[in-house]
Amino acid sequence: MHEIDVALSDYAIFFFTTIFAVLLLRSPVGNAGARQWLVVLFLSLAVGAFFGGTAHGFFPDNESLGNKILWPATMIAMGVTALGAWNVGAALVFQSRLIRLVAILSSIAFAIYCGYILFVSQAFIVAIVNYLPASLFLLVAFGVVTYRTSSRLAFAGVCGVILTFVAAGIQQAKITVHPDYLTHNTLYHLVQLAGLWLIFLGGRWATQVSKR
Repeated sequence: MHEIDVALSDYAIFFFTTIFAVLLLRSPVGNAGARQWLVVLFLSLAVGAFFGGTAHGFFPDNESLGNKILWPATMIAMGVTALGAWNVGAALVFQSRLIRLVAILSSIAFAIYCGYILFVSQAFIVAIVNYLPASLFLLVAFGVVTYRTSSRLAFAGVCGVILTFVAAGIQQAKITVHPDYLTHNTLYHLVQLAGLWLIFLGGRWATQVSKR
């Protein structure tokens, strides 16, 4: 296996985000729309992490057939994650008309993103740029829920989204702790996982209560 640390940390994200999705489906629900999209968000993260870990671990050569299949699939899965973030945020704070509008606009943005990935560029920064507005929107949504409810668990969602920003910054700045065992990609995954856990806690709480 190549890039063992990166592959294993990707697989850790796959494992835990799958568990998060299952736990959400088994939890009581007060906001069904938000829960549905939060499940989509975590499952897309799981799929993207599995594909990404497999590409890093077994098909590191960008010209290999496996990499040419897995890497675009990873990028598209990340686009689904952004789509989920837009719609979770909308379902948490908006009423039905605005929720539908966000769903339409985010679907159009997702289609454009997929076209760009397939025909223009598959650079990882493209996925980061696509996800940034969606994650900012989700951050604001968790902030609104926190303001409305004064819930510490809702605030955990705020902290989780911020941690994903920190993780992306680590990845782009190539901050490495150890050149073999804790590279910038692995550190990115570990910090991201901590953020996703907080998003799960905040999101599960927010989807269990009725929207105010």
